Amino acid sequence: MAVVVGVLCLAALIIVHEAGHFAAARLFGMRVKRFSIGFFKPLAEWKPHKSETTYSIGILPLGGYVQVDGLGPTDEVDPDDKRSYANQPLYAKLAMIAAGPAANFLTAVLFFAVLFTAGMEVPVDEPVIGTCEPGKVAEQSGLRPGDRLLTIDGRPVKTWNEMAREIQRNRGEPIVVEYRRDGEESQLTLTPEPTRGLIGITPATRLTEPLGPVEATGQAFVLAGATTAGMAVGIWNMVTGQRTTAGVAGPVGIVQMMVNALEAGWRSFLWLLAQLSLSLCLFNFLPIPALDGGRLVFLAVEGITRRRANRTVEGYVHAVGLMLVIGLVLLVTFRDVLHLM
Repeated sequence: MAVVVGVLCLAALIIVHEAGHFAAARLFGMRVKRFSIGFFKPLAEWKPHKSETTYSIGILPLGGYVQVDGLGPTDEVDPDDKRSYANQPLYAKLAMIAAGPAANFLTAVLFFAVLFTAGMEVPVDEPVIGTCEPGKVAEQSGLRPGDRLLTIDGRPVKTWNEMAREIQRNRGEPIVVEYRRDGEESQLTLTPEPTRGLIGITPATRLTEPLGPVEATGQAFVLAGATTAGMAVGIWNMVTGQRTTAGVAGPVGIVQMMVNALEAGWRSFLWLLAQLSLSLCLFNFLPIPALDGGRLVFLAVEGITRRRANRTVEGYVHAVGLMLVIGLVLLVTFRDVLHLM
């Protein structure tokens, strides 16, 4: 059941993204021909009575798209058709493309605001275990939620970051961990993962004081902005080789994280949904062909040169980009499946 909920919630975030494009297109009077979740041949489709939009579910459910008349390279464009994307002013095109990621950002703000209103669950800085991931090193070695780690290979640790650094410094090597449980001190030996130096634990958390709606919304915007900036730095570090792609998950890995978060409680689940919504926002803003960021690059060139790029060339660029993105997602998904085996 948790897996079904995870899949549905991930699909909902994609629908929110596409709904942002759809709403902006309709706001500026553009003609929307199709609203699809997934790509390629439809598994199911529906066109309401007197509607110009067909709603469908594609055979490859990795994302989605809104087909706006005049946006595609093969669309016939009547220069007098004011409802065609091709004849819209530049600001309307920019708004329509940016509306998808913006919808994901605002969704994350909403989730954060709910959490601030109810009391945010934040990690403590002490080296106290909050959860042990099933089947990972910590659980298999005998560590349990609530354990306070005291020393790593004889080195005292007083904060979570100190503890994490000591463990990752010994990736792939056996280490002796001293811990306290129910007032009694014990020790055990474990071996962190050889690639990332992880042992499968998360820090204990505490609840913040509930905030009023206005203050909660303000704090939510601040947190969403800071989180997005942190994600951007992480992506830049991967591009420049300062960090590996460890931790990057595809649809299978994301659903597994959602299942774990759901089991940990509604606050953890809502927090993860907010993080995923921000990830969708940032990912789609990347200047990669076929993504919203790639289209914004073409629009920026159009604004500078006062001339739209050749539609056929732009279409081929986005098609190649789409194939690369789908290939990357499939590759990461394959890696996720291997980790689960």
